[in-house]
Amino acid sequence: MWKQVRRTLLLGAILAAAAANAQNRGTSDVLFTTSINVDGSMKDLSLMHGESVEDAARSFARSNGFLSLPDERVRQVIDQLSGILKDKMEEFNAQNAAEQPQTRSTQPSVQIAIPLTIDNYSGELTKLEGETVDAAVERFLYATGFSMETMRNLYPQLINLLNQKLSELQPARKELFSFDLTIDGRPATVRHFEGGNPVEEAIATLRSIDISEGEMMDRLVPQLANKITQQLNQVPPLSQPATMTEAQNQPAKSPLKELFSIPLTINNQAVVLVHLEGATTRETAMQFLSDNRITDSEVMGSYLTQLLPILDARMSEYLRDEAAAANAAAVEEAPPQAAPARKLLVTIPINLGDNRSVNLEYYEGDSIERTVELFLANVGLGNDSLFNDNVVQLSGLVRQRLAAMHEQEQQQESTNEAATSPDSAPPLAPQAPPSRKLLVTLPINLGDNRSANLEYYEGDSIERTVELFLANVGLGNDSLFNDNIVQLSGLVRQRLAAMHEHEKQQQDQLTREQEELQRQQQGNAQASRPKPLLSLPVTLSNQVFTLEYFEGQEPAYVANTFCVEKHEIVRAKFGMQFTGDQLLECKNVLVDTITSLAAQKRQQQRQLQQEQQEQQQREQERQTQERARAQQEEQERARATAAARGDVLFTLDIDDGEGGSLQLAFHRNDNVQDAATAFCQIHNLDKSNVPLLVNAIQANLAQR
Repeated sequence: MWKQVRRTLLLGAILAAAAANAQNRGTSDVLFTTSINVDGSMKDLSLMHGESVEDAARSFARSNGFLSLPDERVRQVIDQLSGILKDKMEEFNAQNAAEQPQTRSTQPSVQIAIPLTIDNYSGELTKLEGETVDAAVERFLYATGFSMETMRNLYPQLINLLNQKLSELQPARKELFSFDLTIDGRPATVRHFEGGNPVEEAIATLRSIDISEGEMMDRLVPQLANKITQQLNQVPPLSQPATMTEAQNQPAKSPLKELFSIPLTINNQAVVLVHLEGATTRETAMQFLSDNRITDSEVMGSYLTQLLPILDARMSEYLRDEAAAANAAAVEEAPPQAAPARKLLVTIPINLGDNRSVNLEYYEGDSIERTVELFLANVGLGNDSLFNDNVVQLSGLVRQRLAAMHEQEQQQESTNEAATSPDSAPPLAPQAPPSRKLLVTLPINLGDNRSANLEYYEGDSIERTVELFLANVGLGNDSLFNDNIVQLSGLVRQRLAAMHEHEKQQQDQLTREQEELQRQQQGNAQASRPKPLLSLPVTLSNQVFTLEYFEGQEPAYVANTFCVEKHEIVRAKFGMQFTGDQLLECKNVLVDTITSLAAQKRQQQRQLQQEQQEQQQREQERQTQERARAQQEEQERARATAAARGDVLFTLDIDDGEGGSLQLAFHRNDNVQDAATAFCQIHNLDKSNVPLLVNAIQANLAQR
């Protein structure tokens, strides 16, 4: 029982330490954060780079237990959170547009722009070069300020409108065939065009009859694509004669040429995937699934996502080999030249268990999937039941390393450009390319005295990082795999949000310090110029001049200098002449005035200083009395509390997880529940530890 208490407190302390370490690391992946009041407690609602508004709202709802509410209430909560994030996104975009006006020149060009007016909102639906139709529509809807319900209703209509405009810009395609059918009680016409993709045509058909729901699309798209493929296999090629007579006169066709074959394992059975000349990779995959009696739409969709990348990669390798063979034949008579060395890009050590470790090496220009397949075959895992899963996971890991290398190269290019610019100083020494930046490290207790660090690097996908972590620690096939992904991803996001908040506080503190420094500098500049003791307006020949007298100056000298200078100004300006008697009279009057007023000013300053000293003395006496009274009251309260709690019966030694311990002293008159609760509050422990502490206290009481 006490081991459970120690384990729970240890995990809480470790996670608290991880949060403190995470706050001191580099920049976070958080786009912005806003505070939300949840049952009287302020929670951070964050939007990550590359994350949609609705995904962020759903993640926040999941982390704070809203998903246990009824479905309608959950939808309302997610809509409200999405609206808050959308408003915050508009403010964020407006601020960035004001701070960085030059970023517009780096944006991709607009491919198409459609002016629209919807419910008194006027704007342009624009699609950028390289942007998907879905992304363009989502960007437009988020900028409208409409409710989530309105955006869901407008989404399919805008998708159809944008697709129609894009089709008008593209040259007309030749329709090969079409057929009618009924889908969910709605008539539909399926059309297949020359060079068309059956899956894309299936999606377009479903959207044409207003079917865009995710689950229904996932269920119907594979079925409809399969029907298109079957119909496509029945249509004769365009070059084949249409008449039966001519077809009969043609000689019998020779069997199609096999381009390549791939050994696979399905349901623990070894099978071979054969790709024939003239067939597309999708047709080969569909035929392979049909030959192996896999007809369920969901299962087909799952297999297609794995087979198509493998086929595409193998086809690319085949075409590359064919091109290399053709080039070799063309230059056969040329003098032999040394082949360029293959460039090793990525080396990943892979732990195979049983104290075995092998390096997965990827060379420039090779197919990633093919490289992984050959690696697994060479280490004896070619017929393993998890062969396809291993291919997907290792291929993703290679792509992550390549993406990190590409980012480093871009940063290095930017550094080189800045170093070679005319305004920049020459580099003192070559610099190594920047390494990936580790943002978050979370120690995770795996049970059975095992623990592992979950490390998240800047720019990586959070969910993908968690998936690879769980797979590496042997939890990839665990029944709670998805739940663990959700929990750990939320924990990583919390750490990133905490880092963002910490950096914001540091920036605010730095801004305040700079402002305070500026105020001090301004105050010092003003203090460096002495303040005059007297400032007197003096009228000479209807001209008003200001006489300034500073402490320590000789009144006669100041008066004489003022009279000579100002009379000279009046003489030069108006041509008036002054006698020596007039200058002497001016000097005497000013000397008497300065002497009299300076004496009064000094007397006032002495009185003010005396009053300030007396006031400070009274304030010090008052503060001293208050401190003495507060200390006396605190001592009385401490004596009263000690008397009320009674003697100390025992003290529990609690491990804080950092090599130290926390002391829980239990007094004779203490309440068990209150003592455990107060201990958790004082040491910032989770409330889930209270029952365990109560049991421990009661166990010690029972022994006495």
